[in-house]
Amino acid sequence: MLKTANIYWTAVPMKRPFVHAHATRAIAENLICTVDMNGFTGVGESVPRDYVTGESPESAYLAIKGFDFNRLAKIAEAKELKSALLALEAVDLAGRLTQKGMPGLAASCTVELACLDALGKKFAMPLQEMVGVISAMPSLVRAIPQQFPLTVIIGYDRDLAEYRDAMDSVVCVKVKVGRDDEEDIVRVSQVREVYGAKIGIALDANMAWSLKQALAIEKRLRNLDICWYEQPFAPAGVSDCATFRKMTGAKILLDESLCSFTQALAAIQTEACDMFNIRISKCGGLISSIRVAELARKHSLGYILGGHPGQNGILTAADRAFAAKIDGILACESFAISRNLESLVIREDIFDSSFKWSELYQKPGIGVTLDLAKLQPFIKAQHIWNA
Repeated sequence: MLKTANIYWTAVPMKRPFVHAHATRAIAENLICTVDMNGFTGVGESVPRDYVTGESPESAYLAIKGFDFNRLAKIAEAKELKSALLALEAVDLAGRLTQKGMPGLAASCTVELACLDALGKKFAMPLQEMVGVISAMPSLVRAIPQQFPLTVIIGYDRDLAEYRDAMDSVVCVKVKVGRDDEEDIVRVSQVREVYGAKIGIALDANMAWSLKQALAIEKRLRNLDICWYEQPFAPAGVSDCATFRKMTGAKILLDESLCSFTQALAAIQTEACDMFNIRISKCGGLISSIRVAELARKHSLGYILGGHPGQNGILTAADRAFAAKIDGILACESFAISRNLESLVIREDIFDSSFKWSELYQKPGIGVTLDLAKLQPFIKAQHIWNA
């Protein structure tokens, strides 16, 4: 049976603000959930962002607070992992955690990861191996965990040369743009000078451009060999993405317009993009992120594994499990993001130079442990559900 669940709304300061065209963030407000399934405790995390999925930390917290966790009883009582996973997907957490008429994708991620962690412990299976059980496309799952092709992000608050001395595993530098066209042209040109021709450069406008702006900027930057343009237009302007692709030949990576499976399918049907930015939190959890990756592979689209500035160690560990087993990921941007937090709320020091991820991968479930003492100072609100 499902015994208890704890929901935490947390606020952890960042070491320095993260700045892009749409927001400036100095405090990371995340949700953390624990569930106890017959003595097996799982933990999950999400990063609600209203300009991404329409969820604020408060609305997602209230949605989970009002959720009837008895709906997960069948999952807790399952006798084998496959049936438990099928039951978890069938619950449709995003639909049941709807806010303002929109699916509760971040809220779903919080609860789903906690369930997956508990199930991994119950059936003695690491999360990265559970990825292979979840996927319905065997060709998508790697037999041997892969090395991660990393992306580093240069926001407006970052020194352009910050990552130059740590580029061994980096394949791409993502530059935040969209505040001032002329300033952006200069910054991108300087990034190319600093990092050289071998490193890819992607531009992320965070929905700030009009089609006219994007066409003018692409023309001026064409000689700098931009890998892709990430979410140049607001979700309402998805049709502009198709126009931009046809007029320029440049590649489009969708992010804020690409959260649910339904949105992913619509993007394919309208030829709006070349690539998906899959973020576990905004896509509703690990299972739905795998479904989006399957869809991309089926239609020969590329995909990267994104991350949210301010995510804590639980979500980062889940990201690594996904990236280790899902084949074809072009870049991963989440693994350094947690470094910017004043405190991780897990016991494991995942950023210590001596930390061995290979050992974490062998642990059942997500592999990290919530540290309640570390968590306590950052709790804004807490709710306890009991059976």
